[in-house]
Amino acid sequence: MHRVEKRKQPSDKIKAMLLLNRGFSYTEIAEILLIDMTTVWRWHQIYAEKGLDGLLQDNYCGGTCKLTDAQLADLNEHLESNVYMTAKEICAFVKKTFKVKYTSKGMTCLLHQLDFTYKKPKHIPGKANSAAQQEFVEMYTQLKEDKAPEDRIYFADAAHTLHNSQPAYGWIKKGINMVIQSNTGRQRINLNGAYCIENHSAVVHEVSPGNEPPGKRLGPPDWHRYSGFAGSRMR
Repeated sequence: MHRVEKRKQPSDKIKAMLLLNRGFSYTEIAEILLIDMTTVWRWHQIYAEKGLDGLLQDNYCGGTCKLTDAQLADLNEHLESNVYMTAKEICAFVKKTFKVKYTSKGMTCLLHQLDFTYKKPKHIPGKANSAAQQEFVEMYTQLKEDKAPEDRIYFADAAHTLHNSQPAYGWIKKGINMVIQSNTGRQRINLNGAYCIENHSAVVHEVSPGNEPPGKRLGPPDWHRYSGFAGSRMR
């Protein structure tokens, strides 16, 4: 049981009782677990009177919150619309706004109580268009039904170098996905490529910096029969 217990103190309590059962003395157990001998004795007395459940019962109540309910509500509302990189930054905000001082560790505990977790925002395309995406799905489904058995559908796009926004960790409400838009500019293109999802074949063409269409010079002219939303779909 002590192997599946993730908390240190309950695990030590279980190990202490197991060691007592094997004949170890209070002093020996204290040296093994690096705790005080009286602590081992006290744990043994609780175990003898209340059993394992009583021994593992956590009666810690903790201190009272430094912020009022109204201040907690204001802080919660502020953090839902503003992402901070560190707990220290939130401490500074709380001190400036509510004149209450928190340590980074104390603020971390408070954030968990408010149901926030430390994670990255979700990266979404800068030019996402749900209507165009749905139109593409319908067109692609119809294209697969209409094509001949020997035909292959290729997805083409250009690979290019550009700087972009990078999601970083911050305190965000559990269950809420913060988003950060990627850059939409295209300043340089190095490669044009086409990929067949059916047989995993690929066609790649290296180009000079510029804005050549994704399907340019990737294959025979009749490959450009299909053009579309995310590059070119070629047959």
